[in-house]
Amino acid sequence: MWSKKPIKNLEDWKGLLTASVSPVTSTLVKDLGGSPVTIVFFETYEALAKKTVDAAAQSAHGGVVFSFPDVCKYFTAFFSVPASAGYSINLDVWKKMPPHIQKILQEETARAADWMANVMVTELPDSDLKVFKEKGVTVYYLPKAERDKWAKQLEPYNEKQFSSFGELGQKVKKIADEVNKKYPYMPDKGIL
Repeated sequence: MWSKKPIKNLEDWKGLLTASVSPVTSTLVKDLGGSPVTIVFFETYEALAKKTVDAAAQSAHGGVVFSFPDVCKYFTAFFSVPASAGYSINLDVWKKMPPHIQKILQEETARAADWMANVMVTELPDSDLKVFKEKGVTVYYLPKAERDKWAKQLEPYNEKQFSSFGELGQKVKKIADEVNKKYPYMPDKGIL
């Protein structure tokens, strides 16, 4: 969360005008007590600069790409809405592909995913933190106890979303629970 003032607890969210680029981030902002303002992501910098909004629901790297450190001096890391990149293909098209082409496509997408995972884990955090330091951005890692409070606020929405997808939603929830158990929130690691 990029902001013009520190966001360290639920009280700091009260009425916070926050740029949001999706229904999911709008719900997050609203459920935490803020006031979401729908803005196309490439207009967020201008809204922050003109003080139309006081904060933006955006990743650390996304903020760096859009020069948020020039207008926001605070970043709260709490790992809320995952950014995802994926590949999709029409199932009918997939079924018509020869097996060797399917295999090539699977291998290449796996290779691209591994490359991106490496970039996200090893390169971006260091380069982003360098920009934060140069621009005087204060990074605040939300303590686990406070993050648990935020998660509790968001629980009804998450459960509703999982339920709306029926059996698939329960499978996704099970996977998420397993991943969260294996890789628990650890603010002391200092990774963006």
